Amino acid sequence: MSLSTKILIWLGAVLLVGALGFIIFKQIENSNRQSAIETQLVAQKELIDGIVRSSAQWGTKDDINKFITDNGVNLKAIQDDLSKLHAEVSAVNVLVATSQGQHGTNIPSVNPGPTNPTNPNPVDPKNPDPF
Repeated sequence: MSLSTKILIWLGAVLLVGALGFIIFKQIENSNRQSAIETQLVAQKELIDGIVRSSAQWGTKDDINKFITDNGVNLKAIQDDLSKLHAEVSAVNVLVATSQGQHGTNIPSVNPGPTNPTNPNPVDPKNPDPF
């Protein structure tokens, strides 16, 4: 075997090991990204449908099911999210906040700005569009 053949075999082996290492690195990186995306999706779902996932010791399963049906909570969406994360629902809670609107008349503005400034480039009424 000539010297150039041995060099080519070694270069091929080094390239093969490097390519396999790169593929393994990318697979691990993709797995970490997928886990982060799943976590972010659950956080976004909490913001969108306003459901806070927490646990409590005082309710039985029947109490929780009655509470869910009474408040119209979409349990299927929660169960789908939890099954992806291999978790379970231990309690459900709903928080409702209301506020009354305010009505007022003749309330002065905080910063009204200048009063009708003069236009430095007045428009000619005979030719309103010079272009």
